[in-house]
Amino acid sequence: MKHALPENKPSSSTQTALASDLRVYRQALHMVAQVHRLLPVIRRQDRALADQISRASKAVPLHIVEGISRRGRDRGHLLTVAIGSTNETHAGLDVALAAGIITAVQHVELAATCRAVAPMLVRLRG
Repeated sequence: MKHALPENKPSSSTQTALASDLRVYRQALHMVAQVHRLLPVIRRQDRALADQISRASKAVPLHIVEGISRRGRDRGHLLTVAIGSTNETHAGLDVALAAGIITAVQHVELAATCRAVAPMLVRLRG
């Protein structure tokens, strides 16, 4: 027997559909794809850094979806965590650049995506 959802709480598939309409969600997924392409390069020289950057980047769209499904402080907190994860991804890329693991060319596009996502999240959080 299926349980009915409360009328004021959309299903998780509805939340994912709502998120896919958000520019910030699509941009966050783009960031994940960019990171994923660069991870093998980073992993060859620093497995721990690659893992941290991977986890941080993937947390962004996940927290966006979870955040938009919440209200009040939970919503703000989850979107704040998404902002932090975006900044952590950016910092990880800065570390990879500083350590000579990636080139400036590899860094530029991804860093620009991180810089675009963070302010969008700030506006969404309110």
